[in-house]
Amino acid sequence: MTSQQLIELLRRERANVLPFVGSGMTVAAGAPRTQELAHELARRCGVALPAGVSLTDVTAAAEAAVGTAAVQKHLAEMVTGWRLRPTPALIALCAVPSGRAFTTNYDDGLERAARYRGIDVVSLMPEDVETMQAPGDKQLQVVHLHGMPSRPESLVLPGHGMDELAASEVFQRFVSPRLASSNLLYLGFSFDAAEHHLLGILRWISENIENPLQHYLLLNEAAVRSRPAEMEELEKLGFLTIVDYPPDPTHEMVERVALALAPRAQRASGQGSISRETPTTLQPILVQAGPRMTRSAWRRRSSALITVGRPTRRSPRRRRCSTGTARF
Repeated sequence: MTSQQLIELLRRERANVLPFVGSGMTVAAGAPRTQELAHELARRCGVALPAGVSLTDVTAAAEAAVGTAAVQKHLAEMVTGWRLRPTPALIALCAVPSGRAFTTNYDDGLERAARYRGIDVVSLMPEDVETMQAPGDKQLQVVHLHGMPSRPESLVLPGHGMDELAASEVFQRFVSPRLASSNLLYLGFSFDAAEHHLLGILRWISENIENPLQHYLLLNEAAVRSRPAEMEELEKLGFLTIVDYPPDPTHEMVERVALALAPRAQRASGQGSISRETPTTLQPILVQAGPRMTRSAWRRRSSALITVGRPTRRSPRRRRCSTGTARF
């Protein structure tokens, strides 16, 4: 299947497809990349490791040094400090007709996009009973499979914790029925060593669910070529279709796919709250740096801002004469 065929399919079947969001979707929103996260976690936990070590290895070393609870607390503090901004792709996904999205991310990127769009958003854990209830009108349920920073003890750490997720009672009772009974679209996954947990979830579905519905995984061509063994295993599952696209630093294809899934995407300036049924426009969110200002220019600008609207006293005129300066 080509990326264009996937877009056409989503336009037809968007009401029956749920998004499954990975960390790649929030990097464009301001979240750190995996290596940056690993470096900061190692620094906070006092772990000295060679550069380029994976997040899984850093987490294992940090757990051995300070304990699991301390690592979870550090991660929660780090994620809470992120100030993510809505992106076109996230804004589109939060308008998904089903009103529900799964994510393995700790952050609140989807929640911020939903609030920006004017949709009431509910953050849920896998064991919350609301995951079994239909979302309300103008509501988005975001199910965080790996926990939320507001509850540090809930964070599923990279490595052994993720391997145990699919085997847990909570996953089998609450999450797996939703994953098995829905068509899923995976966005923001690279399937590198730090994301092998998704392989475990897909294996569990293949082994324990009879006749699961179709799943779609959007990957760039570089990721597909770099992981031939994993790609071969995924194709053997039978219910997963891998859709590749040329690498693009602007992530245009990801945005196009997200827009096809939920085209009513963004609240225009000045509008009030709007529901998923209200057509809106999708506009790229760009931040362009202005020219660098000198210190003296900043002083002049600040002075002008301070005196705006303030009555000023007229200075006395001066007249130059032969005997000096006269005032009158």
